[in-house]
Amino acid sequence: MDKVLVQMENDYANQEKWQSYAKNNDRATFMLLFEKDFPNMAADRYEQNDQFFRKLFDDPDMMKQVMETVGSVLYERLKKKYIFDPKSGVIEEATPETYVEDTYLTKK
Repeated sequence: MDKVLVQMENDYANQEKWQSYAKNNDRATFMLLFEKDFPNMAADRYEQNDQFFRKLFDDPDMMKQVMETVGSVLYERLKKKYIFDPKSGVIEEATPETYVEDTYLTKK
């Protein structure tokens, strides 16, 4: 669920229109514009994700490729210690100098 919200936030953040709204308006005005647009953005994101999953389940070759890719990445992630930022989706390998137990994903 949180990935979908990050996707939607990025959808807005990458549009010049929304960058301009934030720079040139106060929070209340921005929120009025945002609240008016949000249902449309949510519907678009739902449709995009729905189309992806329909194709995934309808195409055995795609399902196999996605499973192999996700499985390999997941294995490597769980095998090693990594920094993971869920907001940006960035994963970096931990180093002894930067390792902090609460910050990293580890295999237990």
